[in-house]
Amino acid sequence: MVKDLLVGAAIDEGARLLAELDRTQFTVDSMFWVQLPEVGRWRLVIGSPLVRVQGPRPAYERVGALLRESDIGLSLMNISAFSPDSVELASLLSVVETSGTVVAGESWLTFGEGVVYRWTAEALVGDLSCDLTQAELSQIWERERKPVSGPKLLFNLRGRHVTIRFHPQHGRLASLKDIKKAFNWALQKSGVYKDCRVDLALVE
Repeated sequence: MVKDLLVGAAIDEGARLLAELDRTQFTVDSMFWVQLPEVGRWRLVIGSPLVRVQGPRPAYERVGALLRESDIGLSLMNISAFSPDSVELASLLSVVETSGTVVAGESWLTFGEGVVYRWTAEALVGDLSCDLTQAELSQIWERERKPVSGPKLLFNLRGRHVTIRFHPQHGRLASLKDIKKAFNWALQKSGVYKDCRVDLALVE
């Protein structure tokens, strides 16, 4: 059987959907494209505690409504939502984890059998004491991490509320707590933002 290729446009649209889910406070613990072994077709998989608490229907209704209200070029027919602790989710994720890594994108990791946007729910959250853009947060951390080859981080900003996660290229790392002091130190070293602070809390 000839396997379908996941085109770049679908990868980009998946990233847009995740950004919208985060923006609308639809909790996403994990999200990834996986090529279904039995049919060779791609499916976008979402692991969300909403499924565990309320069942799958409310999750599909919310994702479907979001797709209808936006210009994101994805179909609900190609999306599956599971509880984070479900056997189905673990099985599909294992397909991705056992394939070879190809390339790390700006906010995702491409494998032979999948594309991962988020591995786990782990994140650092907090409120900035100053106004910064998402791009500025990324620039501050890039200047800090590159000389010492530190981990790449992804930032999500709503007003002054910031959420920080590892880039999926780092896999299931569980040491975000080590980033708390390092990020505040990076703010101070930047000079321009020396009076800016953020009290980060670890969310798992």
